[in-house]
Amino acid sequence: EVTKIYKDKAKDADKKWETYLKEDLMVTVEEFNKEAKAYAEEFVKQEMIIYAMAEKEDISVTEDEFEAYLQSMLAASGYADEKAFELKTGMTVREYSDVYKLDRDLLLTKELDTIYDRLSKK
Repeated sequence: EVTKIYKDKAKDADKKWETYLKEDLMVTVEEFNKEAKAYAEEFVKQEMIIYAMAEKEDISVTEDEFEAYLQSMLAASGYADEKAFELKTGMTVREYSDVYKLDRDLLLTKELDTIYDRLSKK
């Protein structure tokens, strides 16, 4: 997914992939791939921890909570509605959510709130 994001940026800049990497990110394809792999490995580890914590603590995100979170994100970002967001970003709010793992972010926020509440009661 990281590679797709950067390839989309290269496309938006009307540049070939290799040119974008060299001129904008100042890396070679090999360097980018190495960093992308390291990022992906770290990302997977973090996800495993987040989901293991959620299971252990019986924490989940309801559809209503997630929808409220997305609407809050839209409002905080200054978008009038989902159509305005889609026109600007080229993707729906749900597609954006999938790419940037917003459901995971909300789950992590709930976990951290739970831990904070537990610690503040001590």
